[in-house]
Parts: sequence; structure tokens; C-alpha cells
Amino acid sequence: MKAVGTIKSILKASLIFSCAAMIMGNEGCEQTEGRSLRRRVNMGKIAAPTIILPSGQGSFDFEYVANAQMYDVLRKSQSFSTSTIDPLKTYSPDGLSDSEAAQFNQCIDPEETELIANGLASKSIISERAACLIDLPQGVVSGNILDFRLKQAGGLSLSLSQIAFLPGLSFDFKSYELAMTLKVMDPLITNHNIAATSQQSYGNEFNVAAQLSFSGFSLGPKYYYNSPLRQVVEEGMIASLKDLKQQWDAAHPWYAMVMRNCDKSIYINAGNATDAGLMVGDVVKVHNVKYRWQGAVCGSALMGSTVNSEAVAYAKITSVGDTMSIATVIDNDPENYPYSRDQVIKPGARIYMHKAYEPPKDKTGKSTTQARNP
Repeated sequence: MKAVGTIKSILKASLIFSCAAMIMGNEGCEQTEGRSLRRRVNMGKIAAPTIILPSGQGSFDFEYVANAQMYDVLRKSQSFSTSTIDPLKTYSPDGLSDSEAAQFNQCIDPEETELIANGLASKSIISERAACLIDLPQGVVSGNILDFRLKQAGGLSLSLSQIAFLPGLSFDFKSYELAMTLKVMDPLITNHNIAATSQQSYGNEFNVAAQLSFSGFSLGPKYYYNSPLRQVVEEGMIASLKDLKQQWDAAHPWYAMVMRNCDKSIYINAGNATDAGLMVGDVVKVHNVKYRWQGAVCGSALMGSTVNSEAVAYAKITSVGDTMSIATVIDNDPENYPYSRDQVIKPGARIYMHKAYEPPKDKTGKSTTQARNP
């Protein structure tokens, strides 16, 4: 990418995130009770039509504020985490490195290395090592806002395209709906759609009719964030994101990756409630993964992956940090947690939840808050 294009991208992104900060000052989305494991994702683009304002007031960059709102909704979501993910980065296999594989305390298959060096594996390489994938997001979330409709109690409604033809600068409405779609794409596998929502309208209504005034929209995003339209869009985004999570969970279970394998302890790239939602006492199972590369491992396009059916180990979470955790391999209970010293945890291995820890409950039946690690 040219330097000028990079600077423009950085400036636009920084403006979006500063606007997202403005949203944080307003009432946020309600958090649901219970623990939900969060996937690490990056945010792509939310496409939205430009709003043509009434009475010749010009236009409003709806797409710009929609992207700022989506980033804020994603950040506060109980389903997804943006921790450690660079929002300005476009992920590509170019420049990736598997140099950390040596630090993983595992041996690289010499036969595989020789095949790559001699160019014998010309079509693709199947490998169980992929240290370069550890810090990547599991998906890139993007979508489209198609329309919104504001409805009066008497039945009169206003859609996005009709705003330009309003006889005045305001519109009173009681109920509303937002039509949008979301999808999550693999950050590396070309055109691989992991999950997507179908075109849906998400609606709600106010207890008391609200008034939307377009008189200040031409002056900047601040007027939008203080308008009832912000709530219309935010609630639709939250509902659409919930649908996306359901689609993703149906296709693939939650996972995290092993960063280091140190004797009987493994380091995991998933943290506490501010990140993935892991807790001390969770039992996870470790699976090696086969990755298919177009050429050299971590030096060419990733074409696919498949998880080995048998777990190589089970481990209990013993320490949970902000964006990483430590687990101890369970090697003293072969009946419930099969373990063999011959099984090797390889770079690129994934952990899946096996048994979630349930905090003890107080006299009222509510779960007690787990203390942080010392």
C-alpha cells in the first residue's frame, strides 16, 4: 500500500475511534448475565447509504458514524473481543513468520522442512505447526446497513430514502426497525465466509414518542449521537451481532490457541472477563490442527485447516490474566482425562472448552465473583 493511502487510512480510522469514544459517554448496551466465551475479532467495514437531509440541508455521512458505532458495540459485546487486535491492520499471509516455532519447545519435522527446501511439495503443504497464527483474529466482522424505518403511532412511517422529501426538519415516531446484515470472514483464507446473518429487520418501540430533528446533522456527528436515531442503530447492531454469534457457534465451537508449551504448563492466548471470559478452574482440551498452505508454512496463503479428532491433552486453567492464561496439563486422571507422554502439543494447537468452572453461589443463589490472581 502506498504511504499516502496508509496515512489516509490511519487518519480516518483514528477519527472513527475518537467518535466511538463520544458514544461511550452515552448510555451503553445492556450486558446480559452469565458467562459467555468471547472470540477475538477485527472489525472490517460497515457499509451504509448517505443520508440526504431535508430542505436542502445537504447530506450526512451515515456510514462514518455507523462504523464508529459498530466498533463500540463490538468492543462492549459479551460475544466478541477486540483485545490485542490492531484495528488499522489488514491481515495477509505476506510477511508472516513461523520463527516462534523453535521457542515453542517442539521439534520441526525434518522431512517436512526438507520437502519445502527441495520444492517437492509443489501444490500445497500440510503442517501441524503454525506459530504465526497465534496472534491473528479468528475473524473479520463486516456488514451492511440497508435501511431503517421510523413509524408513528398512526401508521405513517419514514424510511432512510424518504428523509430528503420531508416537508420539515423533524419527524416524531413511536416504533422503529433497522434492516442490516453482518458476516464474519476468515482473516487469511481467501473469500472464506465463516458465518453470516440473513437480511433481517430488528425493531423496538419507545414508551413515549421521540422526535428526530435533522437540523444539526449537517454540523457533524455530535448531533447524531445525541439523537434517538443513535439508539435505533445501536439496538439493531446488538441484535444483529447476537444473530451472528449464533450462526458462528453453530458452525464452529469457541477456541483459543496455545502460545507456549512448557513441560506440563501451557500458555493460552485468551484472558479473563475483559477478554475471552476464561476462569480459574475451567478444564480445556487441547487439539493439534492440520493447516494447509499454498507453499511454505507461514510464508504463503493459508488454504484451510482441520482439527485432529483426538485430544492430545486436557488441562485445567490455573492462572487468568488480561489477554492470556496458564493451564496445567492433567496427567493424574487417565480415566477421565486421557493423557500420554508420547503425545506432543504442537505450535498452532487449539484449546476448546471441556468443562466450564461454576463459581460457588451465595445464599441468594447468585454466583460469587471470582477473585483475581495474586
